[in-house]
Amino acid sequence: KHLTLNFVLALIIQLGFPGLCILILKNYFQRPRPYQTIEFSTRSDNCLVPFIQAFMKNQSKNPCNKRFVSCPSGHTSATFSIFLACIVLLSQNQNFIQN
Repeated sequence: KHLTLNFVLALIIQLGFPGLCILILKNYFQRPRPYQTIEFSTRSDNCLVPFIQAFMKNQSKNPCNKRFVSCPSGHTSATFSIFLACIVLLSQNQNFIQN
């Protein structure tokens, strides 16, 4: 029971905090996904907006009030968080086994 609680708490910290940070950054930058841009869309639509480089704040108008949440990547941050946690756990287990 104690191990399960620690695991759940670690998972919340490991994925929850970075996830919250990513949501805040996505709302700040409001970068459109490529299919929502004039340059990369395969359809003609009045809702398309100009392409914006990564980590540049979107200053253009949003004609159709769509959500622009392309950058930073939530999947990448979650993968990095899990990878980092695995590295930490492996290094702790290696020290435990050697002692």
